[in-house]
Amino acid sequence: QASLAYAWLKIVYSNSLSEQSRCAMGISSSLNAKEGGRRVVVSGAGEDEANGLYVETVKPHDGKPQFVYAGRSRCNAPIVLWFASSGEQWNIRKDVPTISKAPRTFDGVLGVVSSTGKHWYIASRSTGADIDGSGDVPPTAGWAVSARAGERAMGEAAYGIGPAPFVKLLADGEPVPEDVIRDMEERGAKYIADGE
Repeated sequence: QASLAYAWLKIVYSNSLSEQSRCAMGISSSLNAKEGGRRVVVSGAGEDEANGLYVETVKPHDGKPQFVYAGRSRCNAPIVLWFASSGEQWNIRKDVPTISKAPRTFDGVLGVVSSTGKHWYIASRSTGADIDGSGDVPPTAGWAVSARAGERAMGEAAYGIGPAPFVKLLADGEPVPEDVIRDMEERGAKYIADGE
């Protein structure tokens, strides 16, 4: 059963879409999983959607690898862990599509839903993260909720996303913890069942 679950986790969101769909949604093909790439597990985040397995992408960002969530997210939006050299910080963000696949009802009005990217968590020297000591991978500790975490297209979010997560780099051949697999599968199934 663990091998079936692991096979499911190897299907990365951006690889499951056609190039045309990625372009229409504004999603870069650089988010494709890198063959034999490194893997990290994000855990303990107050935003449950941020927790889980991330795999290294084909293309780095600002000279360091970036990682994409390896499971099913709400609205099939990629969740990315990346480094920004301008702010010298690691980030976890969700790239929410700006246009939904089909009109949805919002307060009784049928229309197209738009949203913004969600910048959830950061790790930098100012948050206490050892970004120099972690080399070219995200630091394990010192993460904080981003000051931009509550920003939405239609105002501020009405809820918080604390606490900030911890990140663990998995060694080559190290299995993904079964509780991580189970949590990702359960959340993915719920998002599908709820039409998200």
